[in-house]
Amino acid sequence: MAGLQESRRTENLQKIANRIAAGVIVAALILASAMLMRGDVAGPTLFDYPALAMVMFLLASALGFGIVLSVLLSDRRPKVREERSPRA
Repeated sequence: MAGLQESRRTENLQKIANRIAAGVIVAALILASAMLMRGDVAGPTLFDYPALAMVMFLLASALGFGIVLSVLLSDRRPKVREERSPRA
C-alpha cells in the first residue's frame, strides 16, 4: 500500500512540476512579445504591431488556455474515502 501512495505522490509532483515549467514558458513568451511590441521593429505588421510579437502572444495565449483546460479536464477529484488519511 505504501508503494502505491509513493507512486501517486511522485506522479502528482511531476504533474505540478510540468505545469510550473509550462507556466514559466508561457510567461516568458508573453514578456518577450510585450517587449517586441514596444520597439520599432521594421518588418511585417499585424494590426499595427510587429507580426513576430503578435504570433508569440497568440501562441502564449493558446498555451495558457491549454494549461487551464488540461487542469480542469484531467485532474481527478478525490473520492470520499480518499479524502481522509488511513491513520485518522
